[in-house]
Amino acid sequence: MKYPLVMGSDGVDAKEEFFIVFKQLHESSVLKSLQSKYGESAFDIMLLIGALILFTRNDAALLFNEKKDVDERSMAGCVYRYMYCACLMDVFESTQPDIDIEYDRMRVVGKDFVPKYFTICARPEKRCEEHQYEACKCFIKDHAKTCGKCKQFEKRIRPDLIIHRRDSEPGSDNGLIVEFKRHKVDGCDDVKLVYSTCSHGTLKYEVGAKVTLSCASQLVELYRDSIKMDELNVFQDHVDYNV
Repeated sequence: MKYPLVMGSDGVDAKEEFFIVFKQLHESSVLKSLQSKYGESAFDIMLLIGALILFTRNDAALLFNEKKDVDERSMAGCVYRYMYCACLMDVFESTQPDIDIEYDRMRVVGKDFVPKYFTICARPEKRCEEHQYEACKCFIKDHAKTCGKCKQFEKRIRPDLIIHRRDSEPGSDNGLIVEFKRHKVDGCDDVKLVYSTCSHGTLKYEVGAKVTLSCASQLVELYRDSIKMDELNVFQDHVDYNV
């Protein structure tokens, strides 16, 4: 279903356009639809969508090029900036207080800070979509190391973007994890989101989002509890969301 969200930007200055986008998102049917599935986490998803609308309008055409695209980290930085400013100016609110890029630290109970990692437990093997399972096995084989005591795997990760609470205990206050890719998505991102959102794992993110960036629109694939749940296409002035 196509959800019109925002009017064109002709005659509207950048600051006013920013407020219009997030205000209309807050009142949109998309938010209501997402709330029915994701609860409060829908606000984190909509914060991301609003930033992607502005990215598509203001940045994408300049950053994508037939000869050489800008690095995806620069694009993720643009999206982060819009999300951060929306929270800073109180036009939208995330479920957790901090939004970070490439954040790789978490607190371990009774110990110092350690790299952020997820535990690969047996459960996602049964919950993965069938076509993802081979990628999961390859990911474990190529990148993970086995713990001799518990026979689980631990994989250090550095997420592209997260909404969370800094210095929180493992598995708490983790709202949204986002992985960005240009054009074609690396299969490992599926695996990272499967394990990062696993309710039996270490990190327990409420929602994961895989964002495939392009010049005209941005594809958002949503994960919850290890399962890919939904897809949305984000354009300059509307969102396509099949519910």
